[in-house]
Amino acid sequence: MVALLLTLPAVPARAFDYTYVEGGTAYANGDSPNRDGPGPWFALSWAATPGAHLFAHYTHLDLEDKSGGGAGAVDEDAWGVGLGANRTATRWLDVVVRGSYEREETQPTVGPDTTRDGLSAEVGFRLRLRRTALGPQEVNLGLTFRDLEDRGDTVARVGVVVPLARHLAVTGDLRDEGDRWQARAGLRVAF
Repeated sequence: MVALLLTLPAVPARAFDYTYVEGGTAYANGDSPNRDGPGPWFALSWAATPGAHLFAHYTHLDLEDKSGGGAGAVDEDAWGVGLGANRTATRWLDVVVRGSYEREETQPTVGPDTTRDGLSAEVGFRLRLRRTALGPQEVNLGLTFRDLEDRGDTVARVGVVVPLARHLAVTGDLRDEGDRWQARAGLRVAF
């Protein structure tokens, strides 16, 4: 994947910023187990070079078990840190490859706590719809492959970024995690 990214032609004009802090509210709805609920999420990214960035994310969900099995509420904390490479393919398209260490911790009111950790790899695209005086309006797509101990899965993501001011934007995404989906909405401050 990285070799493919490096073979793409570079375009000097950068349409996207890779240094930002964002956060907001997430909501997850699961099928198996049947758990859903809201919680806060935070993420940050720092452009170490024009073609590489460091990133981190954290999500806390207060999930309610709807299956009737008596498991009650479940607190879920998920976080990760990693390194990304970005390459401008055209003035309106960036290709992004990321790798990270991921950790998920669940604490049910009934039963033992569970901790899973492992690695993930993502390939994605940031597509500029149009550039305004406030910044680019964008749609971003990603496909993440995660291997967390006893579970491997694929996460498909589609997101949007709509600028409100020069360094402030509304951001949101929808994630299909196989056995559940997750929606996020919040604000991004770019530097």
